[in-house]
Amino acid sequence: MKDSMAKIPRRNLKPLFNENYKGLRVWCPSCHACVKKVCGKSGLPLKECTDPIEECDKLKSHRYKVIVHMPGTENGRKTKLLDTRDYAKAVSAADKYRKKVKNKTDNTEVPERTPNLKSSTSNEYSKNEVLLERALLEYYKFLNDEGVPEHLVKNREKAYIDSVMDAVYILKDVIEAHGKDFRESRVSDIDKNVVGWYFKELGIRYPNPSTFNNFRTNINSFEIWLLDNDYISKRYFKKIEKQDVTLEPTAIPVKEFQDLIALITPESGTFVKKTKHKGESRYLHFYRPWLAKGLYISLELGGRLNDIIYFKFTDIVEEDGKPVYLSIEDHKVNKLKKTTNQKQKKRKILPISLEFQEALKEYGYDNKKGTDEYVLVPEIIEDLEREKEIKRILSGGFKHYYTLLNTGKNLTFKSLRKLDATQKDILTDGHAENLTGHDSANIVKRHYVDKKMAATEQTKKGFSRFGKIEPTNSR
Repeated sequence: MKDSMAKIPRRNLKPLFNENYKGLRVWCPSCHACVKKVCGKSGLPLKECTDPIEECDKLKSHRYKVIVHMPGTENGRKTKLLDTRDYAKAVSAADKYRKKVKNKTDNTEVPERTPNLKSSTSNEYSKNEVLLERALLEYYKFLNDEGVPEHLVKNREKAYIDSVMDAVYILKDVIEAHGKDFRESRVSDIDKNVVGWYFKELGIRYPNPSTFNNFRTNINSFEIWLLDNDYISKRYFKKIEKQDVTLEPTAIPVKEFQDLIALITPESGTFVKKTKHKGESRYLHFYRPWLAKGLYISLELGGRLNDIIYFKFTDIVEEDGKPVYLSIEDHKVNKLKKTTNQKQKKRKILPISLEFQEALKEYGYDNKKGTDEYVLVPEIIEDLEREKEIKRILSGGFKHYYTLLNTGKNLTFKSLRKLDATQKDILTDGHAENLTGHDSANIVKRHYVDKKMAATEQTKKGFSRFGKIEPTNSR
């Protein structure tokens, strides 16, 4: 085969492409992987790639490969590399090979398991025989955008990658818990029994439905990656059903927020934390001169941490010399959509409360209006330092000082956002989305509005089902 390939003049070679025909793939022996619909070098669709063949050392070795599921098996597959580079002939050969396998007339031996595929010289083997440990390593590289074409780069945060890998590592734990050596386990060993072990262990470790569902989503993402990269032909983890989640958003009451702000002093800002393993004491200092200001701005913006730490005086829009509304960048949406053009970025239009109008004057708005200065901690300029320091103090500081209130509740920094949404829901008679920047009223109602607080405030305001009630003579 190598001789026949060598006879093809390099100048006549064109990138192989595949119209997603069943079981037909483009295989790169150099990379030991199936080539996707795009060129890994240029990022263009294979049939549109104009890179000179002389500049692509691997293109000449690309070949069509047929992958067929073996009848009577769950993940068993047979593969065959084709001699032709003609797409029509490859489709015809794929159909013939599929019929042979389905009819069990193909006598080609199933390849032996090969721990290292790169050392294999066989033309036929199943990719699902790869060591599971190696597949996990490749998946980790994928999450970190290593070897990923530019248009597919996600720039995932480390915290997200860690959470995904935590779900995947449970797979390692359950395999070893059942007496198997994970280092010798292969992708093909994942079956309904392994998924059953995983399901049971996940329920024990994370009985909370929301946490359970997050881990379920992450392990399914790994399985989808295995499928997309031809490690498997059948999914098992998708059979794990989501658990029902009853969301009860709890906002911090206004009085508790005011009490929390009053507690923020240097003397009460130290938290002693015991390390999990050695039991040593670790002192965490959450007090900062700007913490109270930061928590108040967080309440007024009702945003996520990134919305708060990047809030600038230019985000304040005025009319007739007075602030009338805020135009805040929606960092989460813009990051998901990879929007970099400033004019195309989504922004949230928010009202300014009477209290915040007064607070802005204290923050120096009259002298700083229209400037690119941060409203909170302007002396920290670097983005990395702002995200590391300000986020940690706002979130951790809220948790620390709220604990000192001894309310018996376990509220977090997110309760500020829920208070903002709840107040706006009451103000707009159930249409908070008009003032929070959300696209859907259902999202606000389900995740942010404290229904008990909203109902209480409506009762205090007073309402009648039948209008004014006239007194009646009981006799």
